[in-house]
Amino acid sequence: MEGERSILVRRAVLFGVPLLYVVLGLLHTANPEVGDETELFIWLHVAQLFLIGGVAYMLWLLVDGLESRAANVTRALILRA
Repeated sequence: MEGERSILVRRAVLFGVPLLYVVLGLLHTANPEVGDETELFIWLHVAQLFLIGGVAYMLWLLVDGLESRAANVTRALILRA
């Protein structure tokens, strides 16, 4: 049961975080004008802070269990950022 839950969490992160980033990009207008409503932009950028952490966790999951130089570099860069 615990293994199935772990797989579901991993899949939710690996597919959910990029999907949420696409939604965030679609909600963000390309050319905001001076005087536009700022509340949406503030919330989009706050959400982006959490999604950046989600991308780091996603990368960590992708290299979990790998012992190559590339996997070690990925882990080191995640911790450095």
